[in-house]
Amino acid sequence: MDVADARVSKLPAFLPETDRFFPDNTFDMRRALVVHAEGMERAAKNAQGRAPRDKAYTLSAELLLMQHTCHWYRHSKAVASARMLARHQTPYQQLLASVDPETRQAYLAVIGR
Repeated sequence: MDVADARVSKLPAFLPETDRFFPDNTFDMRRALVVHAEGMERAAKNAQGRAPRDKAYTLSAELLLMQHTCHWYRHSKAVASARMLARHQTPYQQLLASVDPETRQAYLAVIGR
């Protein structure tokens, strides 16, 4: 994937060619996908020794956060958050709080928060 095609706007609404006009307000989707893959792997391996129910909860949160990021890439953060709330009754902040702490820290670093 071309670098320009992998940029995701951090602006609240979709604007075409954000990466050209506001490059500091974007993040690299490829890096975000690596963070998601590592988070799902950690949750699946369960090195923390979580109970089966807690492992499933964390893995579900990891998957939903990746879905949110994919919708963000395609549309905007606002649309992604609205879809997450409508389809899964899960606010974005709850997703962030529910993933593995390593995932959360890496994810926030990628998106620049």
